[in-house]
Amino acid sequence: MGEPYVLKIDMPLSTEAQPKADDTSKRLYEDSRQSIVQTVTDGGKGTGFAVGPNLFVTDAHCVQGDKEIKIIDREGTKYRAKLVDIDDLNDLALLQIVSDKPINFKPLELGKSESLKPDDKVYAVGHPLGLPNLYISPGYHREQTTQRDVYNNLGLKEAGDPNSFKLTPKEAADFNQFQSRPILWGRVHIEHGNSGGPLLNESGKVVGVSDLGANTDMSNTFYTPVERVNAMLGRAIPKFKFEHQWQSAEWLGTYKDSWKEHPAEAAAMTGFAGYGAYISRRLKGKPEAAAVLGGVLIIDDASDLYHSNHFRDQAKNGTATAGDVFMLGGGAVSLLTRFKASEKILGKVGPYGKWIAGGGAALRLGAEFIPNRLTVTDMSRTDGEVRAPFRVDLRNLTPVEPPANK
Repeated sequence: MGEPYVLKIDMPLSTEAQPKADDTSKRLYEDSRQSIVQTVTDGGKGTGFAVGPNLFVTDAHCVQGDKEIKIIDREGTKYRAKLVDIDDLNDLALLQIVSDKPINFKPLELGKSESLKPDDKVYAVGHPLGLPNLYISPGYHREQTTQRDVYNNLGLKEAGDPNSFKLTPKEAADFNQFQSRPILWGRVHIEHGNSGGPLLNESGKVVGVSDLGANTDMSNTFYTPVERVNAMLGRAIPKFKFEHQWQSAEWLGTYKDSWKEHPAEAAAMTGFAGYGAYISRRLKGKPEAAAVLGGVLIIDDASDLYHSNHFRDQAKNGTATAGDVFMLGGGAVSLLTRFKASEKILGKVGPYGKWIAGGGAALRLGAEFIPNRLTVTDMSRTDGEVRAPFRVDLRNLTPVEPPANK
């Protein structure tokens, strides 16, 4: 059994020192690592953990509002994931992998947070700061409190006052319910990126989900009780439903949208691109550029192809890799034709090197049109009410402006 990656605290705890990585830490690290994943979105990175063979819990703020979600396992394999449900008032979300291959993660066992007593040892596991390696952080449970008390203790009293924000009556009701939610307070050091990861007791059972920490002391941290996870899993009908679509490269979508929103700018972009292509035909070719580009791109594309687990990714990454090979080979052939010594080796192929490289570039560009990105295109409440989910992130709430001086 190897040594676990232990997340070291950046400052001493106010009461007791961080527990050492003893045999319990090593055991929990090894037992849980196959069940814990990293979540990646266009907004950042977080952590999640399996509660079923193909069902994962994370924090809502890690995935809510993002179009594309990926899950990365301990081997570095990337999976396309879709949103199954979110509990916006408890900052929880459910994800599911979409793959052609069987998905069979080992679920973590869910425990009870009510069994925790002050100073009981607990262990936060996750990917701090978005690091690819998994870390475990030993610490202590303190008590169960509420979100409102958390903000008050952190000197953020205005954050617990709905009158501080522009809210509709229903939004204010959600806000008050969110402020009253139970939350676990611990002296466990975590970092941004740990969000959504499990908080384990000494038996290895999940007792909470990493949620937030004090910016001035990330050893003063808070966790959603596991009972809220059970409540979300026990719903007969999800609170929200989501529509997903397969889309091609993101820049293609942006370009398509620009024709609808800013047609003049889109036309100018198209014109400049076409003129650039025309000029490039008149210039002397640079085969070394094609060779270098193909050599650089093939590293990532071939790696993505190796880790592909869905036929759409296989098609996209396979086509891209083939294009890279042709660019690399064609550019190299065209470059070698400059030397007389290579004429006998290359034979009749030599003069066609630039065409091979050009075909590779076209193939590589064509790969971007293959729709392999699973994106969220719509979200709605299952009760029929037209209202956006509550956003836990206070930065998305608009403070009430003070009255103007008369």
